Amino acid sequence: MEYFSIGQTLNINPPHGLGPIDFGALPSDVRGFFGTDLVWEEWMDGNMNDCLYYPGLVFHFDRCDSRAPLPSASLIAIEVFRRGDCVFRGRPMTHWSRPEICKRLGKESVEITNLVADAIAIPRWNLEVSFDSDGYCEHFWLDRDRIQYPS
Repeated sequence: MEYFSIGQTLNINPPHGLGPIDFGALPSDVRGFFGTDLVWEEWMDGNMNDCLYYPGLVFHFDRCDSRAPLPSASLIAIEVFRRGDCVFRGRPMTHWSRPEICKRLGKESVEITNLVADAIAIPRWNLEVSFDSDGYCEHFWLDRDRIQYPS
């Protein structure tokens, strides 16, 4: 399953952000681009009061109250889930298999860490990529700050 398209391509651009939304953006920047109607989905975990969430997207902020990110909060992480309009290295994210993405990043001399059978990490970009049961990308987690990986 892929989610709707917003009518344009959003580049997954580690370590900077997604499309026109860069780390450090304010909640108003995200709302200005994606709208004010939040849509919660089953794949989204836990308490979401520090987030703005849309079909296949979650934007995490560093400060919130009991309901939403504070107006002065800063974007610190982005999750992208099964979005065919989100592209990585010129291809829709859902079209990348694990071997293909590893080969492509290897050609760019990008170090990859195997986390578990269905996920890899790219520490240089604070990026984790998860794959579905068919071996194709389904989830990108981009983080502004250094993700700590077990050795």
